[in-house]
Amino acid sequence: YEDACTDGCRSAFCGDGYVQTGVEDCDDGNLVNGDGCPANCQGGYSTTTSAQTVYSPLDSMTATTLNPQNENQGGAVVDNTDDGLAVIDIPFPFEYYGVATSSVTASVNGILFMDVVPYRNYADNQSIPRADAPNGFVAPFWDDLIFLANRTTQQGQPLNSSLSYDVRGTAPDRKLVVQWENLGHYQQRQLNQGFRYWNFQVVLSEGTNEITLNYGPTEFIFAAQNFSPYDATIGYENQTGEFGEQNGCSPNCDGRPSSNNPGDFPTGQSFTLTPR
Repeated sequence: YEDACTDGCRSAFCGDGYVQTGVEDCDDGNLVNGDGCPANCQGGYSTTTSAQTVYSPLDSMTATTLNPQNENQGGAVVDNTDDGLAVIDIPFPFEYYGVATSSVTASVNGILFMDVVPYRNYADNQSIPRADAPNGFVAPFWDDLIFLANRTTQQGQPLNSSLSYDVRGTAPDRKLVVQWENLGHYQQRQLNQGFRYWNFQVVLSEGTNEITLNYGPTEFIFAAQNFSPYDATIGYENQTGEFGEQNGCSPNCDGRPSSNNPGDFPTGQSFTLTPR
């Protein structure tokens, strides 16, 4: 079904509903753009990994600090630094899997949706790709994360958790940088527990539609043996959940280790997703 001779002994072609291995990234049975698989069936991304330190923290004086919110059981919108979401307008044209999007939605739980999404708890990460919701996202470090409060580093410096963004550069080479700073895990939220914190970013590039995932510092604070709860997913998925790639899963997610498993939070590394 996936080679040059499809079911029925007909020659494979873009739009036949079969993904020809090594030739096509997707094939949804049509030649229509904007539905998650482009008309040329080359809707995926090639991933380049860099071991160089490219993480550059945002300047708190110029970056916009986000106020993640969610709906409570009564339907009211409330501040939520556990499972909250925040919408960011993209200041330049951008396409994801060939679909134009003008906004992204950042979740505290380490996931960036390529559109405006309804309020929902997205704490339960899963393997990629997967058809059930959520779909249409990039996951720099998807897990049950939370803003830390009243915590310090090993050196005694206060840890301030935040979700923020900024635009770097000038047109036509601007970059939208979304940053998760000093996020911890929900199951290590008690003050008498050891904990770990993570720093990471997603960068959207104008013109090229490239997406880069940057990984900054992380640190265990006391009682390192208490860090088993986290099993973050790293990767990306298209709008239907049919296509995507799992770039990492530490140590595993949804009971399935990744074939490209960095083994842990990839400190100092970056993944650049380039449209094919």
